[in-house]
Amino acid sequence: MGVSPKTYLQLLTVERTAGILGVSAATVRNWVRCGRIVPAARRPVMLSRVDVLALKKDIRNHVVDKLRKCANKSNSRSFHTPHHSDFPAGIAKLRKAIRGKRCGVAAILFAAVSDQLCKRGELLTEEPGVFLPEDTVWNRDCVREEMLKWYAELAPSEVNEVYPLVAEVLDGMISDSLCGNLYQALSRDGTKYSKGSYYTPEDLICDSLKIADGMNVRHFLDPCCGTGNYLCAAADILNLQPEGLFGVDIDETALHIARINLMLKFPRLEFTPHLYCADALSEFATGARNCRTNRFLGFFDFIATNPPWGTAKKSSYSRGVLKEIRSGETFSLFIVKALSLLKEGGTLSVILPESVLNIRSHADIRRILTERHTLRRIKLLGRKFSGVFTNSVRLDVVKSVPAADAVFAVESDDETRQVSCADVLSRRDCAYHVNMTERDSGLLKRIFSLPHLTLKGHARWALGIVTGDNRRYVSESPQAGYEEVFKGGDVNPFFFSEPHWFIKVPFDSYQQVAPLHLYAAPEKLVYRFISSRLIFAYDDRRRWILNSANILIPELPSYPVTLVLAFLNSTVFQYIFMKKYATHKVLRGDLEELPFPLLPAGKIAELAQMAESVVKNGQAFAGLNLEICHLFHLNANDLKYICHELEKGNARRQ
Repeated sequence: MGVSPKTYLQLLTVERTAGILGVSAATVRNWVRCGRIVPAARRPVMLSRVDVLALKKDIRNHVVDKLRKCANKSNSRSFHTPHHSDFPAGIAKLRKAIRGKRCGVAAILFAAVSDQLCKRGELLTEEPGVFLPEDTVWNRDCVREEMLKWYAELAPSEVNEVYPLVAEVLDGMISDSLCGNLYQALSRDGTKYSKGSYYTPEDLICDSLKIADGMNVRHFLDPCCGTGNYLCAAADILNLQPEGLFGVDIDETALHIARINLMLKFPRLEFTPHLYCADALSEFATGARNCRTNRFLGFFDFIATNPPWGTAKKSSYSRGVLKEIRSGETFSLFIVKALSLLKEGGTLSVILPESVLNIRSHADIRRILTERHTLRRIKLLGRKFSGVFTNSVRLDVVKSVPAADAVFAVESDDETRQVSCADVLSRRDCAYHVNMTERDSGLLKRIFSLPHLTLKGHARWALGIVTGDNRRYVSESPQAGYEEVFKGGDVNPFFFSEPHWFIKVPFDSYQQVAPLHLYAAPEKLVYRFISSRLIFAYDDRRRWILNSANILIPELPSYPVTLVLAFLNSTVFQYIFMKKYATHKVLRGDLEELPFPLLPAGKIAELAQMAESVVKNGQAFAGLNLEICHLFHLNANDLKYICHELEKGNARRQ
């Protein structure tokens, strides 16, 4: 039955619901699937605005605590201090003031900025420990106007409540980046997670800007400028005056700090920084007829930024950008937007999660960058962001049509290699196999040239159980009504660790449970989902599995389950996975591409017997592992090289 237009206006999409509740769209779909939320329409899934707002209130009031804890990342109330910054021990006092609701973050930051201005001679207050606008003497009009504008947005009682505490905590401290770092430290982890926003270390910023050496940069932009770290660094490294520095951000508090930071960078000048409070994706230089910032389309010589990762809401996308990026990934949208703001020949330097290099959903932005523009460099950065699990990379791109024989550099700490853009474009998903040398390409070509089967269409798959509240439903000790359950960390090559977790049965109220017959399969393989290598264990005891592990039930013609297991744990498959799919997640789509060679029945039987001995009798895997390597015609030199590469990869991840 259709939904009337009037009713439709009162309904919300899954994505809009996720934004209101502060959870992911996947979590909302799970709640619908499990019956926790009853949709008003199912094709497409639409939810009543009244129901969603009521649910939000219940979550906030702990009426439905289980759903609230499902969204623990985005609702996190904890603080995290960036490890790249020097914070005083007294930061705990400021956090306590926030928790005790004595003041808000903005009031503390205003007081901190005032403190720094006093120490630099930009303002003088007649009464220490109190901010009274009428009794404050200002050195510059531009600073006065910015601070009074900010002060008007705050409650004066809050500012003066916290003013002496901030002065005490920051006693003797003066630093260009102190207030920006303080904002990060006082922002709750859930806020940073929901915004996809994290502190960018100073060395990463400087390295990004130094690629402009030799360029004639007159106008620089950071479209996600936050508190202005890129802009202040650009003033020094690019030798730019205020008229050449531009920033956009949606956070007005961050922009207040950024404006003051820029004014402090140029202590002798009276000026208003070119900073815009706007959503760079949907409100800045959109091309729409009445957009006042359209003059910035094709305006900038250089853009450098660290955009949010994975949090844009569809309501903020412009239609033009949506046509380019069907994945809806935030950083991809920002890249397309930034390229529209660059002059021909202008340069973009952007910091991204490593997943942009090879995850299938990011194929759209890889094709745009490789096919339409000149990709200069991919720099592998490793884990540079405090509290963020994934590795990061930096992409440097020139807005220009690429040459027919275009190549780009892949830089790491110990080497630089050239990669052909034509090779990238020849791959189905335009993956950047940045860990792959010419020798690797040759080896993988030989491996995949053998006639083989794959798991695609020859397997059943299942996710682990999502309880919605492990602290409530998962116990560290056995008790009545509980059964053994295994997490990803309990999965080892071939075997499970001894059980030390127990789950409450039955599972009727849990957030996500696969069909029970898949957990109860007579034989199944279980693998770690969050992992940079393949780790598969054999299960013939019908174990329950939590969602940090996944289930594979192989149905390859003529291949016993234990032999599939041996291949998945083999050196050859580890090498393929590291070179082709290097990521911190083991994805079904990648596993479905792994090559299981077509073998005579006699050879299958021989290998199957060896696999049974490994799994059932605990025999060493080395002999079977070597046999598998020989099936792919790998010689001693090949194996020595492969083992060396795996060791290098393991060292890089540690």
